Amino acid sequence: MLECSISILHQLTRSNLLNTNKVFSIFPLSLRKWAKVRTPLSLRKWARVRTPLSLRKWPRVRTPLSLRKWPKVRTPLSLRKWARVRTPLSPRERGRGEGKRLLSSWILLACFLAACLPVTPQPPTPTAPTPTTSATPTPTIVWFPPTATFTPFTTPTPLPPTPDQRPGLGAILFSDDFSEPALWALASNENGRAAFGKGELTIAIQDQKAYVYSLRKGPDLGNFYAEITASPSLCQGADEYGLLLRLASAASFYRFSCSCDGRVRLDRLNEGQASSPQPWLETGVVPIGAPSTSRLGVWASGAEMRFFVNDQVLFTVQDPLIPSGLLGVFARSTGGHALTVNFTDLTVYQINP
Repeated sequence: MLECSISILHQLTRSNLLNTNKVFSIFPLSLRKWAKVRTPLSLRKWARVRTPLSLRKWPRVRTPLSLRKWPKVRTPLSLRKWARVRTPLSPRERGRGEGKRLLSSWILLACFLAACLPVTPQPPTPTAPTPTTSATPTPTIVWFPPTATFTPFTTPTPLPPTPDQRPGLGAILFSDDFSEPALWALASNENGRAAFGKGELTIAIQDQKAYVYSLRKGPDLGNFYAEITASPSLCQGADEYGLLLRLASAASFYRFSCSCDGRVRLDRLNEGQASSPQPWLETGVVPIGAPSTSRLGVWASGAEMRFFVNDQVLFTVQDPLIPSGLLGVFARSTGGHALTVNFTDLTVYQINP
């Protein structure tokens, strides 16, 4: 009968025909506690607040263990979870849940659309052709290679002739191999002397400062070209050796000098007055020091005279003061050391007008 009354009250409450707070206030506490299990959350909280502590604990303390666990065991859903499931969610939680559901829906839709897209066939990946190995031919060894055909050298175009440095050169007037001492006037003094050797005329000076010369006795020469070989064996510094030409007297002549330091010059003694128509001239032709050998040459025609060393013209002089005379050789020492010069192979040519 009590259960029937309670069920009627629930129906009236659901239909809002009866004020629930007023109805439950007339029931005893035991009934109100029992209603906590069957009523919504608001009525359960109301019954909990209004019931004294002793009555609230009475079901747990007074009833056996089986009855205390009865609501949890016998009901399909735990009463403790019932309020959490049935209670409406807050707007923030509802929005979060709706966002999760919407995100899940979009993910499912994207997967569905991706599955419906047509499959585009991928072009086949090109594969590199496998290189075919071929045998490398062995080079043939040519044991006797053909000889290249000889191409003759082209004949160079002849250059225009160099102007003759010895114009009018004619026949040999005489040559002297220094085998006849009678043809020469040999001078000597306490410091040096001139003497004949085997095919040579030698002038030797001791360690004093001295000048020694030797003259050929004839003929008297005006226009001529003369060559002689001079070979100093002891010579250094400013020591001199060379040719005497157009010697008219002991006070009038020309002296063509080569020094042992590679220079040349022309001196003139005219009636005892000394001068130098060509002062000392540096050359790269005259050898420096001793032993050495040089071929000296003089071309004389009228007032013009050209001077050569080893077939190279070094300078030209115009001087008409001494037109003719004898030939000779000389050597002069600067002192402090010995000087020795050998002269050989004298040849004299005539000059044609």
